[in-house]
Amino acid sequence: MKRSNILIVLGALVCVSASAAFGEADWEKNTKFCVTDKADAHARYMDSCKKPGNDQYTAVLACQEHNEQARKTIVEAGKDKVNQLMANVKPSECNK
Repeated sequence: MKRSNILIVLGALVCVSASAAFGEADWEKNTKFCVTDKADAHARYMDSCKKPGNDQYTAVLACQEHNEQARKTIVEAGKDKVNQLMANVKPSECNK
C-alpha cells in the first residue's frame, strides 16, 4: 500500500473515532428513535406515552421492547436522563 493511501486510511479512522467520541451516546440515539420512527416502534411509544401514570422512560422502553441492546443502553442511562432528554423532543400529546 502506498504511503499516501495509508495516510488517507489513518485520517479516516481518526475522523470516525472523533465523531463517535463527540456524537450522541447510544442511549440518546435509541431514545430519540422512538419519536422519529414511522413504524411499529413509534406506535408502541405513542400508546405508552399517552397512558396515565407513564413517563417518557416507560414509553421509550415500550418502544424498544423488541431490541434488547437498545433497552440495555436506555436502562444503563437511567430514568432521569431519559426523561430529561425526552422533555425536549416528546410529542405534545404525551404525558410528562
